[in-house]
Amino acid sequence: MTLCNSCNRTGCRTCQPGTLGYWSQLDAAYAQALNRITSESRHAQGEWVFRMGQPSCGVYCVASGIVGMRKLHANGSGVLLGIAYPGALIGVPAFLRNDAHRTGAEALTDVRLCRLPGAELRRLLGEFPSLYPQLVRVCLDALDASQEAMLQSAAMSNRDRLFHLLQRLLEHCGQADDSGKLQARLPISREDIAGMLGVRQETLSRLLRRLSDDSLIEISGRHCRLLPPPELARQRACGDRFLQQRHAFRDFDDRHGARRREDVRWGGMT
Repeated sequence: MTLCNSCNRTGCRTCQPGTLGYWSQLDAAYAQALNRITSESRHAQGEWVFRMGQPSCGVYCVASGIVGMRKLHANGSGVLLGIAYPGALIGVPAFLRNDAHRTGAEALTDVRLCRLPGAELRRLLGEFPSLYPQLVRVCLDALDASQEAMLQSAAMSNRDRLFHLLQRLLEHCGQADDSGKLQARLPISREDIAGMLGVRQETLSRLLRRLSDDSLIEISGRHCRLLPPPELARQRACGDRFLQQRHAFRDFDDRHGARRREDVRWGGMT
């Protein structure tokens, strides 16, 4: 049986490469059927898993490494729309539409994928019709989780979104030094980071300086180092957000308190 996941267990039913374990909800018989058609696919950093406009070849689950989802424009420029971490499914929309990919998937690091070939998967769905709704549920759960992460990110400040992105990249790509601090050469460029955050590169430079001034990161070129251990970094970032909110409320109270005092003063003169 194919070793198809990053935790080195056998079979989709016991696959837990991330915190979600989408495939664990499949019935045992269906999971065994999927195991029979699942193959391992490896791609070196910089290689395309599939290109935008290429016909769908099936569904992929990221077992190890990270994959960037890119949208290319007619002039050759492009934008990094998102990053697929271990446990994520890619290629799902094109497979369900039986159409070409509307985004490309690039290996940002060396990656190992579990590949469900499209033709064999469709044949299997014909053989087991009741597998289809279960497979769709797995795919929709993965998409829902991705959208939920996007909503949570949208509620953050640009500073916090940047820190969250760097932290997650280092947790997947970095190595810990003797003091437990994570460091790595970032697998994406500053242009990609700015595009993902929706900010100009000048703004990104200011945000990086803020994180550095707050003793959360050290960065030089593409080399980044997370200064506190990951859990402490999360607490510190949350603590900074709390202080910012508290100062904002204090400023609001001061402004409105001064306005009320001014209203009383002018009211007493009329």
